[in-house]
Amino acid sequence: MVALVAATSTSFVSCKDTNEDVRIEQSAEIAQLKGQLQVVKNGYLVAKVAAAQQADKIKNIMSAHTMWGTEVGAAYQTLLGPISADLGWSNRTKEFRFYLSLGHTF
Repeated sequence: MVALVAATSTSFVSCKDTNEDVRIEQSAEIAQLKGQLQVVKNGYLVAKVAAAQQADKIKNIMSAHTMWGTEVGAAYQTLLGPISADLGWSNRTKEFRFYLSLGHTF
């Protein structure tokens, strides 16, 4: 049995539109914590939680509304890549969603 826990954090500022009539600037902070537990050969249980802040300017990022979500699922490693099924929820939509995938996420 193998357990893996990973944490990632990303910051970005989008480029500004060069059009004289429009000036767009967006900033975001994103963090994710993921745990993976191998339960059988090539089979895993996965749990994730993520949070993000988005604002029109970097100086406003800490006063923005926090978006967050959680996800649980199972994955099986095949020759074509992983097959996974996940159930997730976010405070933005306040709804559950089901996600089925084949292959690696980029």
